[in-house]
Amino acid sequence: MKKLILPALLAATGFTACTEGYEASHRDIFKDQIWTKGEVIEFNPDIKESGKTYQISADLQHIYGYAISGLDVKVSITAPSGAVELEKDYVIAFKDASGNSLSDCSGDYCDVIQVLEPAFQFRETGVYSVKVEQDSHAESVAGFLSLKLMIK
Repeated sequence: MKKLILPALLAATGFTACTEGYEASHRDIFKDQIWTKGEVIEFNPDIKESGKTYQISADLQHIYGYAISGLDVKVSITAPSGAVELEKDYVIAFKDASGNSLSDCSGDYCDVIQVLEPAFQFRETGVYSVKVEQDSHAESVAGFLSLKLMIK
């Protein structure tokens, strides 16, 4: 019986160590808390496994009391080979349909996290280019501290 305990413990430890997933993130800080139209935030994650499903999210940090309901952004994902795997428009929502804030605030600073792609599959391995561009109707929008892109 004692001989079975050690192999069982080693197997359990090995299985838990192998179940950790890939995570990568990148944060850019906006100069003067302004995101101008056409300003591109670029993230270059190194994807080790193609064909696996990943979640791509954005965390937009802003000043408390932001009045607009959403911000238009364009996202593009380019593979190491140069092939464009995604070009899509999104709205990062600050309020729900009832007008309630979707941000998590601490003092004067708030974060709104939005899943952009819940199940994206990179087709290649290597260093990708993920670009996010502010695309609202205004030339610039104020009150933004940073944008963090996350892949997991």
